[in-house]
Order: sequence, then structure tokens, then C-alpha cells
Amino acid sequence: TSIRSKYSRTVYASSEKVQAARVGDVITISGQSLESNIGSTSVEFQGVNRRIETVVSNEDINKQGTALNVAIPQGAQNGFLGVRVNGQISNYLPYEIIPSITLVEPDPINPGHEMAVTAQGMGNNLNLAKIYFSTDKNNEIYVIPDSITYNGNSAIVRAIAPMSVSNHSTKVTLQYDRWRSGGDTVLNVSPTITSASINLDNKILSIRGYGFSVNRKENIITYKYADENQTVINPKVRMLGVYPTEEGQEIRIQILDDYHYGYVSVTVGDLTSNEVNFGPVSIRKISRRVEYVESVGRVMGVLYISGYNFGSQGDVRVGEHWADTHYRSDFFIIAVVEPEYAHDNPVIVTKQ
Repeated sequence: TSIRSKYSRTVYASSEKVQAARVGDVITISGQSLESNIGSTSVEFQGVNRRIETVVSNEDINKQGTALNVAIPQGAQNGFLGVRVNGQISNYLPYEIIPSITLVEPDPINPGHEMAVTAQGMGNNLNLAKIYFSTDKNNEIYVIPDSITYNGNSAIVRAIAPMSVSNHSTKVTLQYDRWRSGGDTVLNVSPTITSASINLDNKILSIRGYGFSVNRKENIITYKYADENQTVINPKVRMLGVYPTEEGQEIRIQILDDYHYGYVSVTVGDLTSNEVNFGPVSIRKISRRVEYVESVGRVMGVLYISGYNFGSQGDVRVGEHWADTHYRSDFFIIAVVEPEYAHDNPVIVTKQ
């Protein structure tokens, strides 16, 4: 006659209530003739393309046979349940299952790549499923899963992790149909820098990437000069904040002294990001020679360029002609052009 559980919702445009529970929750089913003295009592739940039958012990049925308690079994989904006594099935009543997350892989996740959420209480209709990511109380996004498959009684929900997830404060929840899982599953994300640049007009350094903490004070920045020793320094700075972007996150820092090029990395807790070069290219010295180049097999114009902040990729232009780069580091470039162009000016080093 009725089902009683901790959760329920009112059916749209009516006063009827549908009961709901998570896998493992105990619900109470009321009715008549629920106890068997000669056989067994069980409850049938809807599973993935099958019925799941759970045997109920006599201790969980009252003496009048009018009520029983049963735990929601693994694999149960939205559907109808019925009580079977001595082989006879009762009428069916609707019930709904609230999703619950049991595992998120990989750990830590890699934003922009596939992640897998193992859960209970998920059906196989992708149009009814969403994965929510809450970076803080004011910022939340969701993605539609790419697939839902099953491993035994568990659903495996796969999706591409968004770029904007933070280091250790992003909570993930699953929604299926009208119900959403609890928000106690927290993602781990390693801080990663994708690029860094400085606006020389306002001296604001922007560090872009993902896996940063939303609490700006928890992002510890290491600053280095772009010299041969990569000297660690402590410039005078002011942290402006951490902001979500379409590509991930962005840390903005106001530089208050003359520091304007070098390397930065971000440490959050025990995890440290990669190191990224930023700032304008600076040429210190150029030596030019016309000499035999073995890899080309003839005499060429060779430019030996030393300086700072070249980066690992980019081009060299000598006058009106682009040179071939034979060697490049942050501090030194060997560029080769036709002999007649070796002494042309200006020499420009570009950086990607």
C-alpha cells in the first residue's frame, strides 16, 4: 500500500509523492500479508534490464505482516518494486534511486582528458545524466557524459573533465533524472601551467592553467630569473586573485618592482606545477660568421645569438629573410642564412 523512505518528491502537477532512497538505505514497505510462515518473503527491485530480488528475514517483518524493512540493493534503479510471498508477487509501486558515487578515476584527474565516475543508481539514458563540478559556492558547471556502461551492479560514467577544476576543492556530483548525489566527493588535481605572460603596461603577470587553489593564498609562486643559473628571487608582488576561464583558471599577479621576465611555477600543498617561461625576448650579443656548415654541406652565414628569454620554440629573422634555427635554448641560438644575408639588420627573435 505504501513505501516510506528518507527522501521523496512531489510529482509534477499533482499532489502524489514518489519515494526515493540511495543504495544501502533502509526503506519501509507497508501492506497486507507480507509475512510467510511456510516459505519466504522477498522484494523485487528494478535493475539494468533485469529484476533484482532481495530476501527479507522474518526479523525485518512485523508480526502482523503489515510492514517490512529492506535495504536498497546494489544495482537498483528507478522503477517499480513489488513484494513476493510464497512465490506470489504483489502489486507494484514506483520508487526512485538517488545516485551515489563510489569512485572517481584517475586520481588525480587530468583536466581536458577522460575521467570515469563509478556510481550506483544510474540508468543508461545519457539525456537524463549530468556530472556537476563545483569549484566553490558561487561557481558550478556541468558536462553531459559521453557514455554510461556497467560493470556488474555499478555504472561507469565517462566524460571529459573540464579545464576549470581546481586543486583540491572541486566537488563532483552526479545527477540522473530528478535526483542528484551528495556533494562529498572531492577531486584531486595537480597544478599545471599552460602559459604565462606579462602586460608591460600595467605589470600584471597572468599564469594560465588548471589545478590551482581557488583560495589565492594557497597558491605559492616561485619566481626565477631567466639567467643561466635560473636564480630564485622574491620580487615585490601583490596577488590579485584566481579566476575561472573557458580554458581553465588564471592567476593574476601585480608586479610592483622591475621584475618582468623569467620563470614561474605554482605550488599548492605538496604538489608543484611545471615551470613556464614568460616575458619579452632580450638579445644581449650577436656574433656573425660565414663558414662551412657540415649539416648543410656548404658555406653559409651563421649567427650566434645570446640573450634571455628566448624560449624553446620560435623563429629568427635576419633583415628581410627568415633563418633556419640549428640550435635554440632560453639563452642561446644558432641561426643559419644564405651568406649574402649574414650581416643584414635588424635581427629579430620571435617566441611562441
